[in-house]
Amino acid sequence: MLDKIKIFHLLSILERKHRLFDLDSGCRSLLDVVVQRELKGERTVSEDLIQVSDMSRATVYRKIHFLKENGALVEQWYDQKLTYIVGTNVKEFCEEIATIVAP
Repeated sequence: MLDKIKIFHLLSILERKHRLFDLDSGCRSLLDVVVQRELKGERTVSEDLIQVSDMSRATVYRKIHFLKENGALVEQWYDQKLTYIVGTNVKEFCEEIATIVAP
């Protein structure tokens, strides 16, 4: 059990370091959608996030803005559409975990 607590503690430290600890549940759920779609090789536009969310359109846009300001998401034009991909904070968080798990 102690090892599992250490892992939880380590993840908590890394989330703070990469400013992911600041994300509320709404931001986390939107970020999760972007990550899942990116893993499948799909692009994410704001309408994708609005459709899967139980938040209002305005709230989704506010959460997207916060995620961009936080560095968790980045805007990218693709095929004349504004898309969202994971940002530097998320990439660095994942890289650091990967280095710890499989050095």
